[in-house]
Formats: sequence, structure tokens, C-alpha cells
Amino acid sequence: MKRLLILIVACIVSACAFSSEAPLFSGREAALPIRDGAQFAWIEGENRSEQRSLMFRREGRGYVVVPVGRGEDKPMHAMFVAIRGTREEDYVVQTQFDDDAVAYAFLWRRGDGYRMIVNLGAFGDKTPDVAGLCEPKSYGECAFTSREAIVRFYRAYVLPAFVRGGAAPAEYMELQPENEAARRGRR
Repeated sequence: MKRLLILIVACIVSACAFSSEAPLFSGREAALPIRDGAQFAWIEGENRSEQRSLMFRREGRGYVVVPVGRGEDKPMHAMFVAIRGTREEDYVVQTQFDDDAVAYAFLWRRGDGYRMIVNLGAFGDKTPDVAGLCEPKSYGECAFTSREAIVRFYRAYVLPAFVRGGAAPAEYMELQPENEAARRGRR
């Protein structure tokens, strides 16, 4: 259960994650699309196998994501970066851990909430050729070396397949609004 929370914004699923050795985005690039105090239901995948509540609290140019009613799970720090030039509400979510590990998720608006992917498993058996964009590592991890590569990966693979293409990722999470702050969007 604890590892599942890390997945939410930190984006680690069985060690298969989008990652980098150091943060690739700075606070000046941050966006604040979620209202302070918004609470979302975190739902894992199409079969809705796991669900929990998360509260988003603004802190500086990012968020502290707090599990509601789960004192044993640590809050996570996340920064949203808008992907410019798309007509959808598309974001890269960057999370840095205490041990300096950095992980990323791709998040886009879907209905009243958001859909998110955190690793190459989202592509199922159609994993894209990531050469030149990230370094494939063990267990399907994809380590990026530049912010430009992250944005190019999103535009080349995520946007056409899942956001505009309408296909459901093989692995994904959804955030659905649970309170009025979440339903009212940004502020």
C-alpha cells in the first residue's frame, strides 16, 4: 500500500518509472492547475483495483500531496509543468525524493479529473522506440537527460496515442474530484 502512494505523484511502479538523475524543471516553469485544498480520488486503472483519497496543498510553486486518513503514508512533493503548445491541459509532474531520486508522470485532463501514466508499461506491447529521448534501464525504467527530451517524448508518443488518439493506456491512474475545490479547478 505504501508503495502505491509513491506511485501517485512520485511515479514509481515496481521500479519502472520515468526518471532523471537530477530535477530537469525549475520552479519558474511550474504551473498550479489544482486549487489549494482540492481532494481527489486516486483510482488505479480500468479495473479500479485500488482507490484512496488525496489532498493537494499548495507549497511555494508546487504541491504537497497528502493521503487522507492514511497516517502511515508520507506526503509527497510535486511540481506541475505545463506542456506548451497543446490545446489540452497537459502536464509533466516532477517529484523529488529525500534520497535525491527524481521521477516524472504525464498527466492530462479527462472529464472532471485527470489521467496519468508513470512508465513505459502504459504502452503495453507497443513500447515506443525511446532512443535519443531517454535511456532504457532495467525493468522498463526510462531515464531522461533533458527537459526537452521529456517534452518531445510526450509530443511524439503520449499525446497522439492517449490524449488525442483516444486509446486507453495499458497501465494508468485517474484522479477524480471528491470535493468542491477539486471540481472548481484552478485558482
